[in-house]
Amino acid sequence: MNDSSYLEMDFEEALQRYIQTDPTEMGIAGVANMKKNKIDNLMLAFESKAHIDQNGIEFWYARDLQKLFGYNK
Repeated sequence: MNDSSYLEMDFEEALQRYIQTDPTEMGIAGVANMKKNKIDNLMLAFESKAHIDQNGIEFWYARDLQKLFGYNK
């Protein structure tokens, strides 16, 4: 494949070809996916501790958040 044919690819195709040609990138892609899963889980945990007052304002109690952040006291 010559250099000009790379310009005709969309981003996803180019990314997939890059990952396939460099095996070390597979590890990086896996780490990125694990980080996204961890972030998603943290967001769900954070949102599960949210409260809404009578005016519709969302808030969190510090005692709930300290557990999410790993503090004991």
